[in-house]
Amino acid sequence: MIIRKAKGSDAEDIKILYFDYLTAYPPKEEQDMDIWASLLDKFEKDENMHILVVEENGRVISSVQMAIVESLTHNIRPFAVIENVVTHIDYRNKGYASALLDKASEIA
Repeated sequence: MIIRKAKGSDAEDIKILYFDYLTAYPPKEEQDMDIWASLLDKFEKDENMHILVVEENGRVISSVQMAIVESLTHNIRPFAVIENVVTHIDYRNKGYASALLDKASEIA
């Protein structure tokens, strides 16, 4: 198991996770996967935006998105927002999402 930031080449695997296992109503429109890849490459370089993934056998099987938000509250300490925690159905109940949340907490 490898935990890392997502990159552009993960776009198709992440789309499958989001559309097949995260939302009950995925968009019906064809997706521009070049835009997905470009955003993932942008997020990979951004210190405040993290899409973390679990890679197993060369395939992304779980992911979580975290944004670190700068704030004027709590003595100017940032906070993190975590969304879109999802694991492929074939890999659930093996601790992958928990490992991602642990990594997100460590980064935050």
